[in-house]
Amino acid sequence: MANYLNGKEVAEAVLADIKNRVGLLQGKGKATGLGTILVGDDPASTGYVRKKHETCKLVGIKSYNINVPASATQEDLIINPAIKNEYKIMIFRYVT
Repeated sequence: MANYLNGKEVAEAVLADIKNRVGLLQGKGKATGLGTILVGDDPASTGYVRKKHETCKLVGIKSYNINVPASATQEDLIINPAIKNEYKIMIFRYVT
């Protein structure tokens, strides 16, 4: 016989656990965060990234998003000092 899970209850429990863990880390002076760089304006990607940031807000994780036009190149992202300075991030380039 199959057991059915209540997806909403499971999701709420997982988010509550994450929120608790984030609080514990913050209590120890540790920062948590999510950074995204969205290239272009694909509706599915935009929605996906938006939901990630909404969830971060729910659990107390700081999040940052950078939107760049679809015409941006990898080099534009790597050498753009405004992006790196404003968000204090490093962008690594992997070469295969």
